[in-house]
Amino acid sequence: MENTILKQYYKGLLNQINSEVNLINRVFQHNGLTGEGNENVIKNLLIKFIPKKYGISSGIVIDRNGNQSKQCDIVVYDNQNYPELLSMSSVKLFPVDIVYATIEVKTRLDSGKSKIAVENINSVSSLDYIVESFRIYPTEPVKELNDDTTFFETRPTTRPIGLIFAYSSTTNRLGTFMNWFDPLKFNNINHFPSHICCLDQGILVINQPEKRVKPFVFPAVTGEFFHTVEANERVKVNGKDWCNFNGEVHPYSEICKDKVMLDQSKTLLNFILFITELLQNKFISPRLDLRKQYLTEELLTMFTVQNNKLCLC
Repeated sequence: MENTILKQYYKGLLNQINSEVNLINRVFQHNGLTGEGNENVIKNLLIKFIPKKYGISSGIVIDRNGNQSKQCDIVVYDNQNYPELLSMSSVKLFPVDIVYATIEVKTRLDSGKSKIAVENINSVSSLDYIVESFRIYPTEPVKELNDDTTFFETRPTTRPIGLIFAYSSTTNRLGTFMNWFDPLKFNNINHFPSHICCLDQGILVINQPEKRVKPFVFPAVTGEFFHTVEANERVKVNGKDWCNFNGEVHPYSEICKDKVMLDQSKTLLNFILFITELLQNKFISPRLDLRKQYLTEELLTMFTVQNNKLCLC
């Protein structure tokens, strides 16, 4: 039986996101989104739609050896157990061990900017995180010998997830977009972003062990049929061809042999759902000691008073 409650819920959520996308398009088309502005738009969307236990900010990720990443557009971190302890200056620092994910945000993606985005993700993924495994109570029963004995689930710490989000691209071909992110063109596939979203192309999911790129596209549809650009008016948005369909402007992409109109709101909704799923599967150490593991010996040096003298602890 069809779950009408969930269907109506996601229909309502899609309408909200569609309103956000329409706003993005209007601002992008007339005023342009640049720098901090485009980052704040997607930040606010994430704050609105992902669980509140995740902090959303921007800054630099560091490890306990003093290495640091490049400036990250968006940092998703553990806000519940480890608040922004190193954010008292204009530059915020986030220990890699409390970071769930980083997101590179691009206004308009092309071949060169895709390489820069991958390099920025790489600068985070290559940091030295603390490798540990923890026994935790499973979210679902693993195995039970009897009513009093339950096997624990073992969860390892992992490097932060890397994602790329773009409002648009310079191409009207999905194949060209996929080629920008061919893992075989890059040196270290282990530090490659896991998902790349572009509102006028869809979402790419990178299968790291197999070094494959799998695209997910979200066409404008009626029933089970997707719409192509034939017999519809072409319009220019920032120098790129879009399509006017039933009073709404859609980007389109050449996919296989069809020029398919794409639904940006569905693309954005599914990217948010992908992010939520990835964050739920990422494990952060429950007993990270930032004071001992990140501060230098000089900063940890303390004195106490003994026999009316200051003595080194």
